[in-house]
Amino acid sequence: MKRTLLLALAAALAAALTAHAVSAQHPAMPHAAMPPGAAPTEPGQAAFAALAEVVRLLDADPATDWSRVSLERLRQHLIDMNEVVLRARVSARPVDGGLVMDVTGEGRTARAIDAMLRPHAAELERMEAYAARAEPIPGGPHHLALARGELVGGHGR
Repeated sequence: MKRTLLLALAAALAAALTAHAVSAQHPAMPHAAMPPGAAPTEPGQAAFAALAEVVRLLDADPATDWSRVSLERLRQHLIDMNEVVLRARVSARPVDGGLVMDVTGEGRTARAIDAMLRPHAAELERMEAYAARAEPIPGGPHHLALARGELVGGHGR
């Protein structure tokens, strides 16, 4: 019963998120420019789209244990990503073999930087192409990311 309720709620959430994201954009769209019968297929807000996609993927997997799924945690992660990408200050400087980035912010942004950079540096470190670490500095973590081998200097600054 609990699993059925969770599946129903998750499916309803996915449908609602997708429908809301698409319909919320509908009145502002220039209808004359749209061919008859055409409708947007992508939600207008990336976090809604990400949540809906995750629910769809989990719902399609019969092995999903919904008692271990936290859509709220995913939502908080997406909020942190948004904070870092849109509100953090980044000062980048080239170093021998890569790039050093000081990523700083205040309040909610500083908390998001701390929540995002440490785990993401650890993920980059697992990749053969990169060496990465996040270290604290005043105002936010200091993120050091270095490329290895042929990738040195190959990615944008």
